[in-house]
Amino acid sequence: MDAHVLVPLKRLDAAKSRLAEALSQEERSELMRSLLDHVVETVREAGVERVTVVTSEPLAGFEVWNDRGLPWNDALAAAMREVVSSRLATIVSADLPALRAEEVEELREWARGRTVPAA
Repeated sequence: MDAHVLVPLKRLDAAKSRLAEALSQEERSELMRSLLDHVVETVREAGVERVTVVTSEPLAGFEVWNDRGLPWNDALAAAMREVVSSRLATIVSADLPALRAEEVEELREWARGRTVPAA
């Protein structure tokens, strides 16, 4: 089934700010980039070919839709309108370290034939 996943991402220099007492800004950026790599790889492993990272962060190696600094919900709604052409689209958080391809496949199967309204 044709599907498109959007992955929202804060700028890496602002990522995981609650960990600031334990990790430097560089370490938090590296952690978030590692989490993003895992999520995108896992979504693709589940058979989703189109994955777009919604961010104002300049990233190499990913399809990126520039969120123009919009609040997350506004940015995701705009990205849905502007880049998604698949009948099935969803949003997957960038910081899911335990995400498994089987879970993404289950989500796709559950969504098959359903209409879920988006705000």
